[in-house]
Amino acid sequence: MKGHPWQIRMKEAGLSARELSALTGKHETTISRQFTSGKLETYTKTVILAWEMMDHKMKNAILSEVKN
Repeated sequence: MKGHPWQIRMKEAGLSARELSALTGKHETTISRQFTSGKLETYTKTVILAWEMMDHKMKNAILSEVKN
């Protein structure tokens, strides 16, 4: 799989770039630029790490709150 290691981790954790954008409150292009440059902000890495640790129930609850 090609991509930045954090991008791979994001996908393996079941998180899309659109969801990551919503969770961080940043525009999708901002997230995309971080992956393209390889210089991810700490908040981006933190969200990915947290997402890796959550079960599906927790992930769905958080996504529901973000969408509201």
